[in-house]
Order: sequence, then C-alpha cells, then structure tokens
Amino acid sequence: MQAEKNVSQPDLNRLRWKCRRGMLELDLLLAQFLDSGIDQLTDGQLHAFSQLLDLEDQELWQKLRRAGGESMSVLAVLMLASR
Repeated sequence: MQAEKNVSQPDLNRLRWKCRRGMLELDLLLAQFLDSGIDQLTDGQLHAFSQLLDLEDQELWQKLRRAGGESMSVLAVLMLASR
C-alpha cells in the first residue's frame, strides 16, 4: 500500500501501529477506517484521529459507544471531537 496523499509513509506507519489495540472490536474498526478513510481526512482530522488513538482502550470504546453505538464510524467520532 502506498502512502495516501495527506499522510507520509512514516506517519501512516505510526498511525497503523497506534491502531493496534488490546480489544478486537477496536482493532477491526480502526484498521478498517485506516485502510478506507485515512486519505479523506484533513490535517486537523488526522491530528484528532491521532489524539483519539492516545486514549486507553476502554475510554476510546466508551466514547465510540456513547457517540453512536458499536457501528459508529471513527470519522463520525472525529467530527464530534472537533466541535
């Protein structure tokens, strides 16, 4: 996979590493988002996504669930976080 237009290869590799979680649900959701949506993010959204990845698994999972349930997209959470 080549680096997306907004993300350098080293930054993409760092994000991919940060997406590896201890919860399978988060692993699947974050990896899917990284593979399908990362190239659509602005620089600000990339920064917000990286900050979300700094949260502990349980805190991130609860944030996702409160924002819209298990099927909540990471992009939607980014939009909520940027308010």
